[in-house]
Amino acid sequence: MQGLSLMVLGMGIVLSFLVLLIGAMKLVSWLVATVAGDEPAETAPAFSAAPRAPGTRPDAALIAVLSAAVRKYRQGRS
Repeated sequence: MQGLSLMVLGMGIVLSFLVLLIGAMKLVSWLVATVAGDEPAETAPAFSAAPRAPGTRPDAALIAVLSAAVRKYRQGRS
């Protein structure tokens, strides 16, 4: 019976701590939103790589660089 009461006490303490933690997080979130206001954050422009036309081959220099990088990586791991 003592083990059961200890388990219930422990679970109650953990539950109360989690409730307090969630409340603190909501409070901090509200404070930050109040202080910061509704200023939109500046974002970097999205990267847009031009798609290759179907059937075109990649650049030979690019293939050489990638092959050398893979070879160097594999040598370092073995």
